[in-house]
Amino acid sequence: MLKVKNLIIFFIIILLANISFADAKSDLNKKKNELNKLQNTLSSKKAEKEKLLKQENKYKQELKNISKTISKNQKEMDSLKLKIKNVEKNLDTASTEYSRASDEKQAYIDQINKKVLEYVKQESSSYFSYPLHRKIQSLVICADVASFHSASDRSLKAKDEIDKYSKSKQDFLSLKSKKQNILNKNMDIQKNKNKQLKTTADKRAKAEKEIRDMDNSKKALESLISKLKIASANEQKKAKTTTSKYQNANVRKNNLPWPVDGKVILKYGKNKHPELDTVIVSNGIKIKAQNGAIIKSIDDGSVVFTGEFKSYGKMIIVDHKGNYFSIYGQLKDILVKQNKAVTRQEPIATVGSGNNSVLYLEIRQCNSPENPLMWLEEKK
Repeated sequence: MLKVKNLIIFFIIILLANISFADAKSDLNKKKNELNKLQNTLSSKKAEKEKLLKQENKYKQELKNISKTISKNQKEMDSLKLKIKNVEKNLDTASTEYSRASDEKQAYIDQINKKVLEYVKQESSSYFSYPLHRKIQSLVICADVASFHSASDRSLKAKDEIDKYSKSKQDFLSLKSKKQNILNKNMDIQKNKNKQLKTTADKRAKAEKEIRDMDNSKKALESLISKLKIASANEQKKAKTTTSKYQNANVRKNNLPWPVDGKVILKYGKNKHPELDTVIVSNGIKIKAQNGAIIKSIDDGSVVFTGEFKSYGKMIIVDHKGNYFSIYGQLKDILVKQNKAVTRQEPIATVGSGNNSVLYLEIRQCNSPENPLMWLEEKK
């Protein structure tokens, strides 16, 4: 009878050990699935980074080309400015010459008229006239007439040059205006390309930071899986059931109060990145609340962590004993201390204001993240 009893106890121990091993194996499989999701997200993020890098290089090449064009436009503008300066100088010279020749021409006209008048008067008074004197006067008048014609020719030539240089100046000014418009357009293009380059570079830097954060999370998760593998092997040697562990936690599902009133703005699981053309995986949800709203514990438990933690910012972790934890991130003020026991709906923190009035909530069972909406009460 004793042998039969011992045999029954032995089989029960083996059965319990198998149950425990199955739970550990299930936990390990969850972690592996989580790691695979993280690796897929990481691959997607790396592909996005490469895409942004190519786009960034494209903008850099376009900026290089537009800079060459602007440099060429600037040289053409400088050349036109020099030509306009030269033609204005020639125009001033021609205008001065025209003015001088016109003044000389008028002076010779006045002088000729005066001498002709004197000559006529002397001719009418023949008894006062001398042939030699009249001949000299005639030669002087002829010399003045020749000087007049010379001044007149110079005046006409200067007028032609004024017309020519005026036209050249207008042509150069028109061409300068067109070149200036082209230069302005190219500079606008350069400005826009610089903005696009900065935006792309910022996105690429952001993607690289997210990749680094994901790499760190991936390493931490791989380390955790390694520990779980060791725990899984050790579980085969133990005769311990975990049924009671899950029972207390599972009855809480769809039965927990919300930590804060608000709207869910980030869902659990896959989410489209708001700026980058990629998908990110979230282990929790984000709730947009009123400025400075009070955050309450979703259940009885013990505060096992308070403080800053990587991208979570200020964070609180509450152990609810039923083999599940609640994690509250992106907090403004923490109202509880570590190792303090808390009750359901007890205030533990506050949210910020403006864009920071957001609570990040994560629930983990057996260290695996689960959708918080499957635990919280349904909103009516």
